[in-house]
Amino acid sequence: MRVKTSVAVLVLLVVCSLAFSLALRNNFGSKARLINDYSDRGIYAAEGAQLLRSGVPYTGAFSEYPQIALYFFAVPHLIIAWIDPRNNLHLDYSTIFSLLMMVFCCLSISILYRLLNRQKYLAFLLLLPASFYFTFNRFDSMACFATLFSVYLFSKGHYNLSALFLSVGTFIKWYPALVLPALLMCYVSIHKRIPWSMLITFGLASLVIVLPTLATGGIAALIFPYKFHVTTGLNNESLLSLLDYVVHRMSNITLVSQLVLDLFLILQFSIIPLCLTSRVDSLDKVVRWSALAILVFILFAKFDSPQWILWIIPFLILKARRSLDVLWIILFDLVTYIGFPIGFDLAGETSEVFRVIVLVKIGFLLGFIVPLMAGLLKDNLVFAFIQQRLNAYIHRKEGQKTRPEMGV
Repeated sequence: MRVKTSVAVLVLLVVCSLAFSLALRNNFGSKARLINDYSDRGIYAAEGAQLLRSGVPYTGAFSEYPQIALYFFAVPHLIIAWIDPRNNLHLDYSTIFSLLMMVFCCLSISILYRLLNRQKYLAFLLLLPASFYFTFNRFDSMACFATLFSVYLFSKGHYNLSALFLSVGTFIKWYPALVLPALLMCYVSIHKRIPWSMLITFGLASLVIVLPTLATGGIAALIFPYKFHVTTGLNNESLLSLLDYVVHRMSNITLVSQLVLDLFLILQFSIIPLCLTSRVDSLDKVVRWSALAILVFILFAKFDSPQWILWIIPFLILKARRSLDVLWIILFDLVTYIGFPIGFDLAGETSEVFRVIVLVKIGFLLGFIVPLMAGLLKDNLVFAFIQQRLNAYIHRKEGQKTRPEMGV
């Protein structure tokens, strides 16, 4: 987009954000958090304030989020203290936070616009109800921008900067690390050598980001957010929870065990080894492998959060080719918003209505995964080798059947 267009989009987003925060702060009096969800933003405010008081992440200030996210939670407090030091204006943390997210939303749209070769207007699908709702109420838009900018830099040949921004994104929300294998394999396919500089840049940037945590809290502080998420239980929006519910209704036994949890954890990351043994020789394949890795991670997560739609929507937009692809994206976004906040708040997360919505959402995920998997596995070297050996075996067997029998 041109600079004037980007500025116009940002102004529009800021106006919408202020209208949502100020004029519609009570969600039209509805029990559902139709526009404003203060629960997570309240957590961000508390963790940011705690960090400013203690100055020690994860030990002096509890947080289950990566380092850069935790540091960012303090920023709205600093802005409020700078603008209104005596608290005369009674500025609200949520309002400032959402305004900052509008900046990242505008940047993400701009980068997506540049990455799209045709149908550039599809970049504005980031403003669909669920995508905009979670941009307004969560911080995932920051990681969305960092990941998209990393892919854009890679497409322009700025490989080290690409690795740097991907590292930054990883310590905002972790999922950008799922994109790294596709970028590395694309570099290998194009340049026929291992991208050591990218790996070193990613590693050094990550080390610099976590060093303050190591220095102030040691290993215990460094691994705390990871331990927190590993020990987190199921939520009713996950595939495993839905399967457990069905099995329990049919046989009165639980499907959940440590073995099943470990299996689902392995499945979450199962696309990475497939990608690392595949030919990724174009930006389009980077997008498709990244989309597949993120979709499979979401599908098999034991705790599925609806804001994760911001992880995958940009890649779905980039790979969209047909009107049906666009329609599928729009419906997926609408189903996500219907599930949360509407279904979650009005029907309840344990209701049959909510479980049906979850089932429909899982159907959409599979609708994205299956064609991606079918299209990409032909580039996998292991599958190609197995198919080659299988074809050779079938050919040999058919040759034996057609060989004429020798008489005595």
